[in-house]
Amino acid sequence: MELELPLGLSNLVPAWLDAKRALKRATAAEKELRTEIIESAFDAPQLKEGTNTVKFQGTVIKAAKPFIYKVDPSFPPEYSHSDCIKVEYKLVKAEYNKLSDEGKAKLQEWLTITPGSVTLTVIQDED
Repeated sequence: MELELPLGLSNLVPAWLDAKRALKRATAAEKELRTEIIESAFDAPQLKEGTNTVKFQGTVIKAAKPFIYKVDPSFPPEYSHSDCIKVEYKLVKAEYNKLSDEGKAKLQEWLTITPGSVTLTVIQDED
């Protein structure tokens, strides 16, 4: 079923598609340039965790190298009192959706629910 789009929307969709394509190109170019700068300014394989800083012609260049630490689910519970291991609770949304309104209400005081960013997908006709 083909809908008649409001005049403003017929201009917005192509503009958004153009912006999305430009962002994809810009993101790829930024990543390539970032990699070249890091390889040129730093000994990339030897970057330490955290912020690495060099000065170049009056410009400060910082490269932040993160590491992601994950605790194996088989972590022995007898060590869970350790200050360096934190237990995190995560909501299993599919199971939450199965709860009755009463069940959801019981959890409400422990949940913080904030809206995320709306995503948009536009599929163009293959003319």
